[in-house]
Amino acid sequence: MVTKSILQNTSSIFKKKLIKSINDNINKKKTIIGKKNTLKNLSDKKVDTIVICNNIPVYLKIQLRLYSKLYGTKLIEFNGDNIELAIACNINFRLTIITILK
Repeated sequence: MVTKSILQNTSSIFKKKLIKSINDNINKKKTIIGKKNTLKNLSDKKVDTIVICNNIPVYLKIQLRLYSKLYGTKLIEFNGDNIELAIACNINFRLTIITILK
């Protein structure tokens, strides 16, 4: 477990590895989609990594940064909007937050 929050802009190589990791975890059913479920599981300390898109609302980005520092999870900013994140995850609707569980 990482003890401090990490906010990274994704490069092309890192983006491919991240997409592969997310898709593997979707197949294993170890992912959560959405703000409410993410915040709920953050407080239960079940979250390993949070991936957010770059067009997420500012208040939500600040809130997630704060909680990720408090609970010691990774916070990764996907270099693309919510439609690109959904396409990368093979999901048929817009996706702003996806959470990978432990």
